[in-house]
Amino acid sequence: MNGMKITNYKRLLFAGDSITDADHLWEPGFDGLGNGFVHMISEMLKLQAALSEPPVIINSGFNGYRAEDLLRRWNQVCLSKNPDLVTLLVGVNEAGAAMEGMITTPDMFRRTYTRLITEVLENTQADMILVEPFLFDRPAYLIAWRKYFDPLLPVIGELAEEYHLPLLRLDQPLNELAERLGTDAVTRDGIHLTETGNRFLAEAWLRLVNA
Repeated sequence: MNGMKITNYKRLLFAGDSITDADHLWEPGFDGLGNGFVHMISEMLKLQAALSEPPVIINSGFNGYRAEDLLRRWNQVCLSKNPDLVTLLVGVNEAGAAMEGMITTPDMFRRTYTRLITEVLENTQADMILVEPFLFDRPAYLIAWRKYFDPLLPVIGELAEEYHLPLLRLDQPLNELAERLGTDAVTRDGIHLTETGNRFLAEAWLRLVNA
C-alpha cells in the first residue's frame, strides 16, 4: 500500500462486530453510523480543512458477528459497496462463543480472515486496514476469555505482514489506557468502549491513515 492518506479515499467502509456497529441501525441521530468510533471519525474528517468534500462513510458492523459471519455476507455488506478503503475489526466474539463450546481455533480463524482479505484485494480496488481486537480483564469473568482470545491476535499480525497491510494494534494500548485512567473510563463492560475509548480508537485510526 503506497501513499496512504485520507485525501486519497472517497468511500470508507468499516466492517466488524458490535464495536463498529455501535447501534448504527437503531440510532438515526448519528447519521446512521452508530455512536462509536466510526461516527467520531466522520465528525473529525468534517473538521479537516484539507477535505473540501469529506468521504462517504459506510458502517458495516453487526452486533455479535464473528469473522465467519462477516464472510457469509461479505459481498452484500462490503464488496458490493464499492469501497476504496476497508477497515476490518473482528475477533472478540470468537472468544465469547468459545466459552459456550463453539471454539474457533487459530487455524480456523486464519482461513476465514484470509478469505476476508483476499476477497477485497481480488475483487475491488480498495486498500485495507486491519484493526486488532481488544479485551479487558474487568469484569473478572473476561479473564477466562483470554485462553481463546490471545491466540487469535498473532494471526492478524501475521496476515497484515503477509499481505503488506497496515495494522492498528489496540489490545495492549487500550489496556494501558485503562490502567492510567481507570477501566470504567475506557470500557463500559470490558468489551465495548466509552466515549473516551472510542475517541482513542478514532484518533489512532486517523494517525495510521495519515502516517
